[in-house]
Amino acid sequence: MKERMIETECPFCGHSFYIKRDTLIITTMSPLAVERLLDRTYFSHLCSRCHKLFYLTYPLMVRNPKKRYSLLLTEQKDVSGFDPEERVVVVKNVPQFYLAFHLLENDLNFKFVLNKKKRIEDKYKKMIWFDGYDDKNHCLWFDVDGENKAVLLSKEEEKNIHIVYNQAV
Repeated sequence: MKERMIETECPFCGHSFYIKRDTLIITTMSPLAVERLLDRTYFSHLCSRCHKLFYLTYPLMVRNPKKRYSLLLTEQKDVSGFDPEERVVVVKNVPQFYLAFHLLENDLNFKFVLNKKKRIEDKYKKMIWFDGYDDKNHCLWFDVDGENKAVLLSKEEEKNIHIVYNQAV
C-alpha cells in the first residue's frame, strides 16, 4: 500500500484536518482493505468534532495482479501507462468505485449488472447498492434501503453474467 496525508473538511461542521490514507492498494497484499471495499466502509470517516459519518473522497488506485485489472477513483480524464493487456476502469465517485470493485473482483459483466441495477432503481425510485452475485442460487443481490432484494437470473442470463474482457465499460 502507498499512503499520503490528505487535507479534508467535515461537510457537516467544517472541521478541517489531515488524515493519512492509502492511494494504492494491491489486492493480493491487502486483505483488510479488500474486505472494507466489499462491505462499503473503506471511504467512511467519523468526524472527531461533530461525530457524524461521511465519505472521504480522494484519488485511489486498486490493482489486482491476478485478475489483471486496475480501478482508479480520479477526476483525471487521461490515464495512461498501463499494460495494454490490463483492464483499466476509471470512476469519479465512491458509489461507482464500490460497484466497479464488486464487479471486477467477482468477474461480472458490467453492462449486464448495470442494466439490472437500473431496472431496480427505476422500480424503487432511489439509488440502490449492488451486494453481490450468488452463482449457487443464480441471482444478483441488491440493497434497497437496508433490505436485501434478489433478482433471479434465467439460464440465458446466467450465460451473460460473467465478464467479457474485451467489452467496453
